[in-house]
Amino acid sequence: MEVYRCPNPEEQIYRPSDDTYLLAETLLGSQEDLHRSRIILDLGAGSGYIAQQICLELIKKDIFHEIVAIDISPCSIEYMRKHLSRECADYIFLMQCDGASCLREESIDLVAINPPYLPVNERSTWFEISWSGGERGVDRAIEMVKSVLKPLSRQGFIYIVLSSLGDLGLFEDSMRAEGLTYRIIARKKLFFEELVVYKLKRNSELF
Repeated sequence: MEVYRCPNPEEQIYRPSDDTYLLAETLLGSQEDLHRSRIILDLGAGSGYIAQQICLELIKKDIFHEIVAIDISPCSIEYMRKHLSRECADYIFLMQCDGASCLREESIDLVAINPPYLPVNERSTWFEISWSGGERGVDRAIEMVKSVLKPLSRQGFIYIVLSSLGDLGLFEDSMRAEGLTYRIIARKKLFFEELVVYKLKRNSELF
């Protein structure tokens, strides 16, 4: 696995799929949260689809918020750098980082997470890392949520898409243990799984 460079980024990233589109549609339908969020984080950005969709939607409304797109994979960063739309070049900032540990405290108002969620633990290539969610399918998702708790502002929200292939009960228990309130705000049934979008917030703040 190449750590610092990616010779073939097109072959090593997770391309937009049903989970990507469901999360993007849910976010674009949450206009109030988008409009009031000064800095938005797309964590596990992959191809950058979600960050770009948010950016283009806000530009249409003459709203120019900063969007940070983070991925652990250098392949993802290289791909996004090549394919970032001209309109969004000044508003989307790319960072290679494991989780959100590279961000300062209480700097993010809204987080979108499309984590790896397949219940496997295969991490020998960047492509495998892009879809391997750990043995229970939610291990990586839990790690990613935990990583944003310090950077998340007190009034901030987290949107995350997961699959019924993973242990959603374990995910929900872990969120409660971290002091987060959650609710499912979108669902999509597929042939072999159901996708769900959670909206998370600190217990001290009501939905």
